[in-house]
Amino acid sequence: IGYNPKKTGRKLTSVNDLFDPKFKGRVTMFSEWRDSAGLVLLGDGKDPTTASKDDYSAAIAKIGEESDKGQIRRFTGNDYTKDLASGNLWACVAWSGDLVQLQADNPNLEFLVPEEGGMSWSDNMLMPANAKNYYGAERWMNFVYDPKIAAQIAAYVNYFCPVKGAKEILAKTDPELANNQLIFPDEQTLSQLHAYPSLGAAPERELTAEMQKVTGA
Repeated sequence: IGYNPKKTGRKLTSVNDLFDPKFKGRVTMFSEWRDSAGLVLLGDGKDPTTASKDDYSAAIAKIGEESDKGQIRRFTGNDYTKDLASGNLWACVAWSGDLVQLQADNPNLEFLVPEEGGMSWSDNMLMPANAKNYYGAERWMNFVYDPKIAAQIAAYVNYFCPVKGAKEILAKTDPELANNQLIFPDEQTLSQLHAYPSLGAAPERELTAEMQKVTGA
């Protein structure tokens, strides 16, 4: 969760702080159900990684109720950043890498892994089964996962870096970034994060349709 404590008037700690009536109309959530509904489930004390399709449907319904009440200003991708930086938003579901970059211009902004936990995701490199240039793809993967290159990438994108040794390399030139928990999280931070669920193609299509009804997509 990204937020501006000067606007909220207090530190936030919980997923359920997004539903504080004092923040009505100043909150956004992602249009992606895996992120938003996953957080709602955490706020309700359920593990989103092992939750059922019905659990997710209930969480989406709760998001819809909050939207109907006007609590949620709108649903976003990463287009929340300008509104958060300008003060139009007070609190929102946000991505860690965005907040690292926004904090460079507005140090008042904070990123919160809620006390109940947060969601995590990863980008993955894959080779198609019938790829014609396996060698080139393998060379590229080896290049990207070289710690020196990974450190450069982490310094630029400001998202979690999975490469061992990259932190130590980055620390030589930018110790502040190297010690940022949003880029190189420690084991305690990682233990608070939950992976997306794997419910199967059909249930996930149904949940996508349910979320689209809520977001108006």
